[in-house]
Amino acid sequence: MLELKGPGENLMNNERIHRGFSTKVKKAVDQVRNYERFIGRKENIDKMIEQFGYLPEEPRHAVLIGRDPEDSI
Repeated sequence: MLELKGPGENLMNNERIHRGFSTKVKKAVDQVRNYERFIGRKENIDKMIEQFGYLPEEPRHAVLIGRDPEDSI
């Protein structure tokens, strides 16, 4: 499962106290973990097959945060 975020998302919390990943990044990770729990429940098997046409055997999970092509120079 892949959660996509655009290049405009703030990745880091640069406040003086509690520096680290931003709330948006943490929420994206939480959403991917929710997908993982959903897939792991037996009662959701039929929903998965209906939605994707198959049941993923070894699903991987990731958050992809895009970059602005103008910032890549």
